Amino acid sequence: PAVLALFRQPTLGALAEAYVEGGIDIDGDVAEAIRIASRLVEISGTPVSARPELVPAAHQPQVDRADISHHYDVGNGFYRLWLDEQMVYSCAYFATGGEDIDTAQRAKPDHICRQLRLAPGERFLDVGCGWGALVRHAARHYGVRAVGITLSEQQALLARERIAAEGLQDRAEVLLLDYRDLPQRFGEGAFDKAASIGMFEHVGLKNL
Repeated sequence: PAVLALFRQPTLGALAEAYVEGGIDIDGDVAEAIRIASRLVEISGTPVSARPELVPAAHQPQVDRADISHHYDVGNGFYRLWLDEQMVYSCAYFATGGEDIDTAQRAKPDHICRQLRLAPGERFLDVGCGWGALVRHAARHYGVRAVGITLSEQQALLARERIAAEGLQDRAEVLLLDYRDLPQRFGEGAFDKAASIGMFEHVGLKNL
């Protein structure tokens, strides 16, 4: 019953939060439910994008750092329980559809490197590099000088350990760095190629 109060002046954020927390359930097409929710918000006179309690803090460096730490700095052992051996996060690359998840995750970094046409001697940047699988793969197999950045101390720790274990210290590094600080840290035009896998959609439209 408490959720009914949300419908007096709903926002998409409040409705989505109620769904995530189990206050609202959907029976049927989720996409259609989102369209209905958007229409309810419009009818109430609230802009569809409005979520006032979060707008002032959205995509501020300190908030982003806290969010990333909350999500990822829970111990790498937790992620080892269910990620593949290389700790590749987000999507995988299934070339035929018959691969298991480990095979598809091993194929993903190479697929990205080929898409970018990485060449020996290039400077390559991975924004939101996770545990460094793409950075290591690019340095080892494509001869680039690779830099990965993350806001997670646990990710950076494991990525650096693996870079050292694989003898890639002269070609790869992972830094604790906010993407907004890249120009100050490296200057303009410091990289030839860049990737951001599963992270760039979180920066907000104005920061793209």
